[in-house]
Amino acid sequence: MTPEEKLEWDRKWREKNREKVRESHRKYYHAHTREILDKKREYKRQWYLKNRERLQEKRHANRERECEYEREYYRNHPWLRAKKNGARRAKLLEVGGSFTIEEINQLFELQHGICPYCNKLLYGCLNDAPHIEHKVPVSRGGSNDISNLCIAHASCNLKKGAKTDEEYFIEIARG
Repeated sequence: MTPEEKLEWDRKWREKNREKVRESHRKYYHAHTREILDKKREYKRQWYLKNRERLQEKRHANRERECEYEREYYRNHPWLRAKKNGARRAKLLEVGGSFTIEEINQLFELQHGICPYCNKLLYGCLNDAPHIEHKVPVSRGGSNDISNLCIAHASCNLKKGAKTDEEYFIEIARG
């Protein structure tokens, strides 16, 4: 068989047996990818063990700068700060639940940008930034799930404190 005939025979066989060829390629890829990843992981582990002290010194030297960067970042991204703090508190109190920024944006749209406690626009007051508010406070067993959240003015949230929605509205009705 000439080299050209061999190539033609291979091409036809591969067309007939596409699934076998694909499976063979998958097996080879997975076997060799795993091997390569294991080698990289081991190399990184060894490098870290050799350079651990130097890395810790570097982290310690840049700690203040990193802390300042994080403070500034969360100052500029209040929703992320609220999400992080809520998740931390929920974890400490073991109440569970989580939410995403997309869910908070949907919640804002559902509320039509209106605070549920004072019925004013959330962005109407420049000095009163919105808070992510728990309807049933985490401290009283409420979850950190999106179903237990609303968006309210900071002042409304702070007035409500650790009361449930019902308790807060009863207090307002009494005057």
